[in-house]
Amino acid sequence: MIAPSVHRIAHQVEIEAWRLVPPTKRWITMANNVVCPAHRQAHDQTVPANLRFTVRSMDWDRRHRGVGPCT
Repeated sequence: MIAPSVHRIAHQVEIEAWRLVPPTKRWITMANNVVCPAHRQAHDQTVPANLRFTVRSMDWDRRHRGVGPCT
């Protein structure tokens, strides 16, 4: 008697969660000898679309472009 109601509510929560989840982006490299090691390290990394990828070369950006610390 309670199980169908719980299942329906859980399904509604799942639908709402998928609606509110932010879009994501994924780093894909060519994986050849031209790709630098920092970018190879980031290969297949998935992050929310509004955030930056975590790449070792980002340290250069923080020091030279003033984008602030990585959080």
